[in-house]
Amino acid sequence: MNSTKAGLSVFALISTLALGAGIAGAVSPNASPKASDVVPDQYIVVLNDNQNVDGVADELVQTKGLSVEHRYGTALKGFSAKIPSGKLNEVKNDPRVQFVSEDRIVSIASHLSGSAVQTLPTGINRIDADINPNEATGVGVAVIDTGIDLDHPDLKANISANKNCVRPSRAAKDDNGHGSHVAGTIAAINNTQGVIGVASQAKLIAVKVLNSAGSGTWGQVICGIDWVTANAAAYNI
Repeated sequence: MNSTKAGLSVFALISTLALGAGIAGAVSPNASPKASDVVPDQYIVVLNDNQNVDGVADELVQTKGLSVEHRYGTALKGFSAKIPSGKLNEVKNDPRVQFVSEDRIVSIASHLSGSAVQTLPTGINRIDADINPNEATGVGVAVIDTGIDLDHPDLKANISANKNCVRPSRAAKDDNGHGSHVAGTIAAINNTQGVIGVASQAKLIAVKVLNSAGSGTWGQVICGIDWVTANAAAYNI
């Protein structure tokens, strides 16, 4: 398969999944993939919809020497994995596989910091969220980003769950700041510090797909979208 075509296919796939899950685009994969973005020997394997992800992945680990990182079973059927160069074509030609794409780096556009004193951001003022608030009580909002500061006094009361696709054994604590800024725009509580959020009673779900430098991979982003899709009903996302 042509690598550029495959890369664009995954870009379109991520965009479609994000829209389908109702997720705002805090993370934006490059529309025009560059060679420098490629993660060496790491790929996203998308299976045909009728396949069992664990069964296929486990078999390919045994027979092709793959090292599987993330498995996807809800938003799509597939997984991300390291694939030995000598086995790549064999995986691509497996009849259970829809397509294989190089995994690539994604990153946030900029780092945004908050304020120590409560302020009314321009965007929130423009939509009159302070005058006619819709607190969105009980509504869940997933922030797919660098995580959220789980102890932030303006946010912690509204955080209901978290998922870490960068280091799965750890909580999705923000070590960059961007995800916390996004979360504050969404649901910072109305107190004496930080900002006033658009929906101050919405429940935040921290989904960490980017590291402390604001960088991650397509495979991690899909991990986050897959988790959100699987847990949408449980958290009313």
